[in-house]
Amino acid sequence: MPSRHPVLSLLAAAVSLALLPLSHAGATAAAPRAVPLKIDFSLTPAQIDASCKSEIAAAGKRVDAMLHARAKRSFKTVAEPLENVIADLGDNLAAQTFLFNVAPDKAVRDASERCNTAQAGYLAELFARPDLYAALNAAARSHTARGPAQAKLLEVHLINAKRSGAGLPPAQRRRFVQIAKQIADLENAFASNLASDASTITITQEQTAGLKPDLVERLKPDADGKLVVPVDESTYTQFMANASDAGARKDFYVVYNRRGGQKNVELLRKAIALRDESAKLLGYANWSAYTTADRMAGTPERVDKFLGTIDAALMPLA
Repeated sequence: MPSRHPVLSLLAAAVSLALLPLSHAGATAAAPRAVPLKIDFSLTPAQIDASCKSEIAAAGKRVDAMLHARAKRSFKTVAEPLENVIADLGDNLAAQTFLFNVAPDKAVRDASERCNTAQAGYLAELFARPDLYAALNAAARSHTARGPAQAKLLEVHLINAKRSGAGLPPAQRRRFVQIAKQIADLENAFASNLASDASTITITQEQTAGLKPDLVERLKPDADGKLVVPVDESTYTQFMANASDAGARKDFYVVYNRRGGQKNVELLRKAIALRDESAKLLGYANWSAYTTADRMAGTPERVDKFLGTIDAALMPLA
């Protein structure tokens, strides 16, 4: 998956793996890439739509071929080819999904957003498949994973399947997948609102103290002669790190964190409710319990205790 605003790093991202494909001896329906990866960032909206659809369809066929094969379930016949499919899908759609973040043409960004949504929906459905979950469990029981890397990869796939609702009864599983897709849509809309936000602040010439000359030179004056500073990702680090005027930094910081406005507040409220519902479908008390269950912290209570310890030590110094 492509990078998104940290507030909405949601369920769809949880099923998208960042592990590199392992080497695979022998050609199978889910064999790893055989040709060098080529990424084309000049794709048109139509090309993005068509290639996104075809790549997701091709991934689905590879997974189906792997699950329908008569081979005994093992790390080599399930976990490894599954990882190759996911890794290749991410590679093959690298430009299609990343262009959302960088393309100057809105039509290209919109097509890229559609591809992000489609890929997230496919992965949500993939890891919720009971037949895939059964195959992964059979592979785990075969004890054919060799070494810590293979064992961990198999464990990660099993956790993702379980946390994607694969073990739920049919009705609950369908609802879980539906929620995952809705959250992905909210995530994309949230990011789109951020990307299209044109918020600015105005500063006086005196308030440019500390800023790099190249940034100051790009600032245009408004009708009152004040300089207009665009508040976005491209200026955030430069401005907050270098501006000497505390008032200017405060204005920039407040406006930056209000980008997206009320539209994003409403999206976030919907996402919080959907997160809570999805966690409870899997038997967790809330989203905090769900998201910490398979991490080092283990429970929300341990997180709170850890943060409380940090606060107690640092707040007096602040």
